[in-house]
Amino acid sequence: MFGQKPLIKSLAIEMICKQKKDFLRTNFPLEKLLTIFDNHLITYKISQNPGISYCNFAYYNVLKCLEARRIDTKVLFIHVPFIENFEEFERIVELFNQIER
Repeated sequence: MFGQKPLIKSLAIEMICKQKKDFLRTNFPLEKLLTIFDNHLITYKISQNPGISYCNFAYYNVLKCLEARRIDTKVLFIHVPFIENFEEFERIVELFNQIER
């Protein structure tokens, strides 16, 4: 899942989402993705702050639905900077298009 955060300068990989006092953690295996980012010099940060608006709401509800229905699907939310703040935009688009599905 992707969303935008206007003030960031690199990808923000969101590890958690929350609703009131309920926190959910991504079930996505990060090792391979982070290795790909590192090998292609893509800057990122690991974030524990998915925001308080639509992105967090969508992330939480998807993870909660998977949990409730016991669906074994991996989900990760990545915040992307606005294009004018992100020098690596074209490289990251190309990279995501090459990742095995």
